[in-house]
Amino acid sequence: MSNKNNIKIKTFGDFSIIFNGENIIPDSSNKNKVLYFLQYIIQNRYRSVPQQELIDIILANDECSDPINTLKNLAYRSRQYFKNAGLPEKEYVYCRKGSYGFIQDNTCSVDTEEFEKHIAIINNSDDNKKILTAALSAIKIYNGDFLHFSYEQTWVIPLSVKYQDMFIKAMDTAAELLMEKENYGFILEITEKGISMYPYNENFYILRMKALYSMGKIKNAIGEYETISALLFDEMGVSPSEPLQEIYLKATASMSNVTLSVHDALTEIMESPLKNGSFYCSYQMFANTCRFLTRHIARNGLSAFLILCTMTHKNNEPLSICEMKKNSETFHKSISSALRQSDIYTRCAPSQFLVLLLGSNQENAKRAMNRVNSAFKKRHQNNDIILTFQYASHVDLSHYSKQVDINWKANQ
Repeated sequence: MSNKNNIKIKTFGDFSIIFNGENIIPDSSNKNKVLYFLQYIIQNRYRSVPQQELIDIILANDECSDPINTLKNLAYRSRQYFKNAGLPEKEYVYCRKGSYGFIQDNTCSVDTEEFEKHIAIINNSDDNKKILTAALSAIKIYNGDFLHFSYEQTWVIPLSVKYQDMFIKAMDTAAELLMEKENYGFILEITEKGISMYPYNENFYILRMKALYSMGKIKNAIGEYETISALLFDEMGVSPSEPLQEIYLKATASMSNVTLSVHDALTEIMESPLKNGSFYCSYQMFANTCRFLTRHIARNGLSAFLILCTMTHKNNEPLSICEMKKNSETFHKSISSALRQSDIYTRCAPSQFLVLLLGSNQENAKRAMNRVNSAFKKRHQNNDIILTFQYASHVDLSHYSKQVDINWKANQ
């Protein structure tokens, strides 16, 4: 009798078949037809899959003169994984009357099956204790997108979306019930897992902010908002959603009840230690800084230059999302190293940055941007992507407009 009680199949995240604590699938086997064949019959293991269905699914994009024999070869090679592990391979991958299948023995566990059982309890039970246990179990099982190395298989993507939605539902359900029990620490623990997999999912940050707010950790809640808002804008060029802004406003409003000492205030606002390079801040902070400095300059007769930096192709075509992400990171490094600690910059659009140079004239501003341009070229080494600059100097304040806090004169 074969020992099957140690077979555990994982499809969330990396695909693996664990026997006696070891993965019987070699690391070099990612993205091949043998694995695609094996994954499909495992996902459909409670039925026999007709060979024509497998040909249409697994071999759809292949120019194959003999698909039936190719399928037989895939089945043979998939059995070798089990044979090499000392298991009776034909018990696991079988062929009956022209159809293929995977063992249905319940001593062989598959994570998607266990996951769906817990989701069914969430959807159908009226017992909150059982629902919470099921939700936490589902969250524990889910370790990433379904078969993420097999996305080129068209059948994988719809299932990946389906399971991701189920995971988010489990997360929402668990957080709601944990909130009722005032178990805020557990909410932070499970949402940390969610954010590690889906860092752009605002809902996880909302759950964290609500938990932190309920714990009285208002500053931490505001910090979560600043993290996700910067991430969304820097990576996707979008602003936080209304629900996220609502919990942020609730958190900031409650700050009025907090009493600080001067030491507390300094600890909060000062950098420790002082960082090298120019100062990066959010767009709103940059705008407020410019408004303040306009008043300061008007009073003291100082000078400043505002520069708009745009990343573009040589032929003026816009950058793709991938190019914007890659090159914005390069720009961050370039500008931080090329400018002074007293200079300030922000990202104002997916492919654009604003720089504020204090106490600078036009000649020095252009010299500073030449340093930035040189640092950028040296780092990204792609002559098709260039930086362009537009300059604006602070001028006669007698033309100051009440509707526009800063009065600048453009210089190309």
